[in-house]
Amino acid sequence: MTERVLFADIGNTIVKWRLWDSDGWADSCWAELCEAPDKVRDSLLAWRPSALAVVASVSAGAVSEVHSVRSCVAGRDAAMQGMVSVLAVAAEFVELAEEARVPLFLAGRDFPIPIPTEYRDPTEMGLDRLCAAFAARQLFGAPVVTASAGTCLTVEAVDARGVVVGGAIAAGVSAMAKGLGEAVPHLRPFLEDALRSDVAALELGRSTAENLALGLWMGAAAALDRLVAMARAAVGQEAPVVLTGGDAAAFARLCRSEVKVCERLVLEGLRLAYENRFGRGPRE
Repeated sequence: MTERVLFADIGNTIVKWRLWDSDGWADSCWAELCEAPDKVRDSLLAWRPSALAVVASVSAGAVSEVHSVRSCVAGRDAAMQGMVSVLAVAAEFVELAEEARVPLFLAGRDFPIPIPTEYRDPTEMGLDRLCAAFAARQLFGAPVVTASAGTCLTVEAVDARGVVVGGAIAAGVSAMAKGLGEAVPHLRPFLEDALRSDVAALELGRSTAENLALGLWMGAAAALDRLVAMARAAVGQEAPVVLTGGDAAAFARLCRSEVKVCERLVLEGLRLAYENRFGRGPRE
């Protein structure tokens, strides 16, 4: 019998979670970082999983510090000030699991992501990026390149041995817009419309918002294309490119690179790593 496990991915701005059982994946849920703990509590009470497995977009070194809300910046107070942190939300998940009497397992603390890396300090690499690379290797083989389009643009190159040989981090579209708004305040009123633009209809702009939309989206897409090209040059041009993240669908339209979109790549990697450590059956 396959146990029912709730898998959660705590990103920089969004939390995604899904239930896995004998029928496979249930519908996906997501929430803004500061709203996620309350909504995950509802899911725990409604679904009654046998375990909760979590990956946070931080390094293994950082996640080892997660014990309780009191050990981090308090999530609710920080959210009020606009400074909610990934670690604070991860700490709230610890208390949610205790409240629901569900065993909690943190990737990088309670079980490893079993993919080797050539990082000089392997504890620096984000656990979500490791999950994505591990999932891509298991699902698509090696060599393979993973790319994520969200708050950050990230790329990982996995060689024919199945080893992460390196990667890159750049600003995603929303982060670029935030930085531009801080550097050039008079552009702030136009940025929201720019970010909401239909990427399929982008063309040379005839308004400030349209100019910003073209520059932000195409600039980020060009950057991702270049990073992907460098990754493929390192591991082999035959390597497939697996794209994930909240903006994956938009970048799949804009990038010149041929990509395979896998929206739940991080959650798949989390599930595979969990099963690699604990198996699929219910634990005592």
